[in-house]
Order: sequence, then structure tokens, then C-alpha cells
Amino acid sequence: MPGLKHLAARRLFKPAGSPEEGLFGSRSYAQLDPLFSGVIDPNLIAEQWDGLVRVAASLKNRIVSANVMVRRLMSSSPANRLAKALTHLGQLVKTIYILRFLNDPTLRQ
Repeated sequence: MPGLKHLAARRLFKPAGSPEEGLFGSRSYAQLDPLFSGVIDPNLIAEQWDGLVRVAASLKNRIVSANVMVRRLMSSSPANRLAKALTHLGQLVKTIYILRFLNDPTLRQ
């Protein structure tokens, strides 16, 4: 579970619009829109899904340690699409968890 220290300072992300709508798209989430400070690209996550599964399997099966994987991804070029997809996936999971946390009194306890 993501840590919730300084919850008010956490950045939330919404899905990017379709290519024809532009990066921010035309999606509106009513009262939630002011909470979002960035966008994620679900198409990038879908495109890199096989690579993300390979990374997860390598970590689960202890083929590679987490610190080696992080070092390898951090030292890759800024254009590395797998590293970007992993970042976007993490932002998506964190945003979903925080929104559930805010909406569910049982989870907050």
C-alpha cells in the first residue's frame, strides 16, 4: 500500500485523452478535476505490457534483485519506453488507491 504521509501534497494523475483529443483530452471528472496535476498514458502501458510482465516475473522468481532492476531502469535512456510505462503504471495504481482511500471509510480505518 502506498504511504499516505502528507496526503494533501500527493499528486494524482488522470488518463490522457485519445490521440485525436490531444494529451489532456476532453475527459472531465467534475469536482475531481482540481485534484489531478498530471496525466498518464494508458496506451503506453498497454504497448509495454509484455515487458512489464517480464519485469514482474523476474522479480517474483528472484532472477534479478529489485535494486539491480531499478538501477538498470534508472540508467537507461530517457526515451526508454519500458521505464516510462512502469512509471505511468505506478502513478495509476497510486492514484486509484488514494481515490479509494478518500472514498471508503472502512479502508481509512
